[in-house]
Amino acid sequence: MAFALCALTPASADAISLDFPTPVCHKSPFKATGAGYPPEVAFETYNEDVVKESRIYQIYGRGKAAWEDIFNSSSQLWAHGCGGGLARVEIPDSNSDYQTARFIFPDSTLFLELNERGRGVETHGEINKKYGSMGFENSFLKLPLNDETRTPNKPGAFNHFQTGSIYWSPSTGAHEIHGAIRDKWAAMGWENSQLGFPTSDETRTPNKPGAFNHFQTGSIYWSPSTGAHEVHGAIRDKWAAMGWENSQLGFPTSDEFAIPGGRRSLFTTRDNYPRSGYHTTYGIDWTPTRGAWAWSNTLPNL
Repeated sequence: MAFALCALTPASADAISLDFPTPVCHKSPFKATGAGYPPEVAFETYNEDVVKESRIYQIYGRGKAAWEDIFNSSSQLWAHGCGGGLARVEIPDSNSDYQTARFIFPDSTLFLELNERGRGVETHGEINKKYGSMGFENSFLKLPLNDETRTPNKPGAFNHFQTGSIYWSPSTGAHEIHGAIRDKWAAMGWENSQLGFPTSDETRTPNKPGAFNHFQTGSIYWSPSTGAHEVHGAIRDKWAAMGWENSQLGFPTSDEFAIPGGRRSLFTTRDNYPRSGYHTTYGIDWTPTRGAWAWSNTLPNL
């Protein structure tokens, strides 16, 4: 992705429609890897329809102070990409945790670090809308780490962020995923896994400490005591019918695995139940002939 940014400072929103002179643009090599350095960006600042000044600022190696010198107007700052499209420019105040400028285009957002590297990455489309609804870099996801990237084997796209990801597909929309659930999904193969794309954001379980994401063909549930495990198919349907984690089974403690003649998922083991000195293990089995059924097994503690 390559942007050349030319900053326009109209006195009011109405001034956007003024016939500004054609800006001089020096292209900055923003790359999909996020490793491009934009050594110079052309800025022309305007007050209503009167040209005040026109300068080329050397950004590389100058850091945040250079940007503060550029964006010192109290008026709204706007920018044109040389490829077209008007962007609103936002820069952080001195108390912000993230010293990153946002160039907000109609359907995309470019983030530019206010440091000596000037590294730029972008989000756009439905992922950009989702990220914006969460608060952009002020959300728990923090800053993006890559330009929007197409998923390699299925129709879809993603952005990774400092503390999570947003994945989008035409049939599921855009959803965020983070933490141990994201780690589990990644270990399974991301959207290429059996689960497919996420169909929900991470959601806290309502009555017990834990969280989940639903996916196209299953779910991943996490709790502090059990970790993150996937559940899918007829076993998931049976567990859902019983009340999910609020059922007697509690959270899953294993992924689904093969047993002779069928499949199994294990769930929470209750210590000292039904009486002291014993423990009870819960599970759901499935076979082609019987379908899915829940069971429990009580044994004395060793």
